[in-house]
Amino acid sequence: MKIHALKSFFLLFLLLSLLALGAALPGDLNRDGRLDIADLVRLKAMLDGLVSPTPEADLNFNGRVDQEDRDLLEAALRGEPLPVFLARSEIGVAGGALQHGDSGFRLTVPAGTFVRDETLVLASIDRQILRDKGLDSPEGTTSLMLFGLPAAEGLEISLPLPQGSRATESHSLVLGSYHLARNAAAADWHFQLLNQPEDGVSRSEGRLIWCPQNLAAQPGTRASSPAESGALILDIERDWLGAVRYSSEHFRIQPLSNSVSAEEIIRMDALLRDLESAFRMGLAMGFPEEKRIEKWGESARQIKVLIKKPDQAKFFGLYGNNEDADSAWCNPPGFWSPPYLELNSGVLGSPTRREIVAHEFLHYLQYCYTDKNSTLWLDEMSATWMEGRVSSQGDNYCPATYKNYRAPINGLYYPSSRFSSGLAGAHGYSISAFAYYLYKRHDWKDDFWFKVCSHEAYARGEGMAPLSSAAASQSPGGLDYLYLVFLRNYLSDAVSEGASGKSVFGNNGQAAIFMFKNYDQNEGDWKRYALNGKESKITTLADMNGKQEHDFQVQDFGAVTWLFNFPEPQQLYEKGLYAKAQVDETCSGLFAVLFEGPSCVGITKIDSVKHDSRKKKRGLNFDLAALENAKRPMSIGLVGVKASSGTQESGALQPLNMSLQILGKISLPAESTYFDLWGERLLQASADLELSCDQVGVLGEYAVSYWSGGATSDGSAHSRFRIVTCQLEENFPLTVRIRSNIDPGVLLEVFGKVPNVEDVDFKATSEPTEEASVVLLYYHALQSKFYETQKFIVPLAELASETGYELYLAPNNATDRIGIEIHPTYTMTGSGVGLGENLTSILISLHPPPPPEPEPETP
Repeated sequence: MKIHALKSFFLLFLLLSLLALGAALPGDLNRDGRLDIADLVRLKAMLDGLVSPTPEADLNFNGRVDQEDRDLLEAALRGEPLPVFLARSEIGVAGGALQHGDSGFRLTVPAGTFVRDETLVLASIDRQILRDKGLDSPEGTTSLMLFGLPAAEGLEISLPLPQGSRATESHSLVLGSYHLARNAAAADWHFQLLNQPEDGVSRSEGRLIWCPQNLAAQPGTRASSPAESGALILDIERDWLGAVRYSSEHFRIQPLSNSVSAEEIIRMDALLRDLESAFRMGLAMGFPEEKRIEKWGESARQIKVLIKKPDQAKFFGLYGNNEDADSAWCNPPGFWSPPYLELNSGVLGSPTRREIVAHEFLHYLQYCYTDKNSTLWLDEMSATWMEGRVSSQGDNYCPATYKNYRAPINGLYYPSSRFSSGLAGAHGYSISAFAYYLYKRHDWKDDFWFKVCSHEAYARGEGMAPLSSAAASQSPGGLDYLYLVFLRNYLSDAVSEGASGKSVFGNNGQAAIFMFKNYDQNEGDWKRYALNGKESKITTLADMNGKQEHDFQVQDFGAVTWLFNFPEPQQLYEKGLYAKAQVDETCSGLFAVLFEGPSCVGITKIDSVKHDSRKKKRGLNFDLAALENAKRPMSIGLVGVKASSGTQESGALQPLNMSLQILGKISLPAESTYFDLWGERLLQASADLELSCDQVGVLGEYAVSYWSGGATSDGSAHSRFRIVTCQLEENFPLTVRIRSNIDPGVLLEVFGKVPNVEDVDFKATSEPTEEASVVLLYYHALQSKFYETQKFIVPLAELASETGYELYLAPNNATDRIGIEIHPTYTMTGSGVGLGENLTSILISLHPPPPPEPEPETP
């Protein structure tokens, strides 16, 4: 059904719904006699154009089905009664009025106020909605809901005061609006009391009159958007405090009726002092004193602070609404209202009252520059920092909202929108650790957050560009460098380079090793970073045989971690061992943190990282000497950091590979090789391998592959054997040591007829010796044929000794490569003489370091 058709039969539908027996229940879209989640699903299908809208879905009676109807249905599923139709009026450019006799409501619209025809609807609502918010309006008034009123100048709304009101009594107009507070997870009704001339409220002839003061269209305020229709809740409230006002130079407190106890009232003065302290702090941070008045006029000179009782806990279906006693919000500017603070009454007696109001006041300052919730992650980060800035706990301040210790590792930016904030707020609380680090640095500037908020991109709802700009004014390295050094401090219990001139930044008492673990306390966000935090347990060197690799995902200004646990580190330590970590050049930084038990005992230096543009990798070498004297289990945490100053507002994840290899010794288990003659086994041996170098750090990355083996035309066949390819970190000449336990097997004999030759018998016998041959093959760079060989006969006992067999390697050129072959030797008799006397068990290929990369040309 088309929308205009729905509008045309609205009156007919209303009449039929009143007269017909068994008429459909408003909101019961599937006509099963009850309101439930199925109705909400059907309403969403109507909004998506999948199902034609029906009259029962028009819950605000304006002739169309839209998001406002969905909000009302969601509220109904939470237990809030749906509105009841009272009156309707079509008002255009010529002006007009919407009146309802029984309630006494009157809305006057002067000619020229509206620029197009508007459909205004008045409905009554159950008073329970107001009671749930701590309001207790007097008898004789009707709680009303007004739909469709656009922002406009010259409007006048009036309601009759309760019967028997005396001239000395004070009353407020209750104004409710449905919106998403700055740090709220979902939209809800928020109420304020309008009782002062600056609110546009006056009293005349037994009526309370409100002339909405439309805010001037200013960039960065909601009033700068095109006029929108919306729902308002209106009622009259008797000010039980009478004419008493709790105000200071810059703030005025508005308790919601008798929802505030006498004991809490006593704390009003202390609350005002905390608010004024936050105001002075804002001035010290560079925020202009009169900015709010420039934005919203004289109505913002005294900032409104609403005190209310927490909402009643409700559970209906999939929806729940629960508030803490000391929950607080900063509500956005409306068309007729500047932003205001909303505090639950528990804030008054809270031990962290100072921190709470400072947090919300910084949100108020942020609203002077933007109203877009796309910066929610940044706004909550800075507002949580503001808590610590005013806290009496000083440097040791740790906010209750600082829950997810991996959030700063996952990344700074977290997308959100006005009605899809997701977990951006919770993320912002936790990444406040980064803000604390910036503040504790010696180069901190007090106007840092003012620079962020006053940046032109911030007004557009962008956060990364303003944050990068402010960081560039703090440190020459900019945001890239600051984020890298922050993570090094954060993930190492601050044993890294501290910020000189101020106390070193720590991690608020959380042992850094636990932040390497794949655990998320608050955000439930590991579905986005399922590969981000990996742990590996290393009990023997064989667990680290070869290269350990893992694929991660990382976003700009995010990091990946890999924790290696060594339960018995002393058993793993051998002299000369070191580790080589590598990460794709996607990352701008790489470092390793060493832990003994839960305590950090060391961290690698920033300038230790080398960039290999040929491999497109960043590499880091570090020794493992600390394992030798360890008295407790030890761990190594690897961190790859992706900081990019050119990043945009994107939470996109990029693939990333990280690896770790234990180097300094090549250790391979025993494997068997063999040589066959005419299909019979003639030679067979098993051999392991250890290759080391007296000079630490020479043996670099290595890989193990296999020669495939195969048969030849003379009837012999050789098994496959291992080929170890090692990249050296130093040039020749150098000395290496080979250690191998070779078991050459037992005496083997082959008998038979020579294949394809009649009446020719053969007999071949192989008897192992107590020796092996070690052959050096010298190759020029990029050539496959060796230019020289050297052969050494080595006793098996010497080769298997603890020190192994020493080889001095000195080719003609530093760029040459050298192959080392190891062969167990045999004594051959019979027809097999000259066939495979020496069995190849392994080949080692040593490659010199690559030549240095050419210096980039100077433009």
